[in-house]
Amino acid sequence: MDIELWILFVICILVLGIFYFQTPMLAARYRQQNKYHRCVWI
Repeated sequence: MDIELWILFVICILVLGIFYFQTPMLAARYRQQNKYHRCVWI
């Protein structure tokens, strides 16, 4: 394999991994913020 292709492949895996691990955390954080805002509004 070419080194450039290998680097692109590794970068793609890293980006996908970051999105895969960040999305659930962000969703949970967003839900917590929504609960907090609802409590404040009520």
